[in-house]
Amino acid sequence: MQHSISVLWESRDTKKWRDALASYSENPSVRNNLKVEKFMDKLDPEIIRKSNSEGWHGFLRVYFNWKFKGTYLGKRLADLEKNRPEQLCTVKDLLFACDPKNLRRALERAQYI
Repeated sequence: MQHSISVLWESRDTKKWRDALASYSENPSVRNNLKVEKFMDKLDPEIIRKSNSEGWHGFLRVYFNWKFKGTYLGKRLADLEKNRPEQLCTVKDLLFACDPKNLRRALERAQYI
């Protein structure tokens, strides 16, 4: 039995939470993106860190298609294409140069993508 998110959020019932997590993949938007969801789940950040400009650009296209939907996706992809490969690699290098314990700094740098 599915529960509304507000009821679930306040619940301390472990079974309700397990049921909700088990039904996650039944969500139509998740089902449509299952291949990318699995890719993102198994993503090795070290491969991305070591990628060249072509690999980084390819990853960003996959990421944008996963993250954004509708007309907003088109706008974000258009923004992506306006950037020179060197600019994108600079942003990647800045992201990976961050201290993993300082997420605020990483998020500040991510806004340049």
